[in-house]
Amino acid sequence: MSEEERRKFLLEQLEWVKDRQRIYDEIDRKLREMRGIAEIAAREAVSDAEREVLQEQMNELRDEVEKLNAQLCQSVH
Repeated sequence: MSEEERRKFLLEQLEWVKDRQRIYDEIDRKLREMRGIAEIAAREAVSDAEREVLQEQMNELRDEVEKLNAQLCQSVH
């Protein structure tokens, strides 16, 4: 492998790692948001209507995390 090919390969690897890190950061952000919702539901007196809204938010975030995780699985390098 020539020096130029090696450099190109390493740059591609760097971009791949940066992309994965971006996805992991987004997953982490969503999981922290989910934790916040769970903490609110656990420690506060929440009405049934509020609990339903919180559950919808949790479901939405869970779906987003699953989509991000699927991106990680697809980007195997």
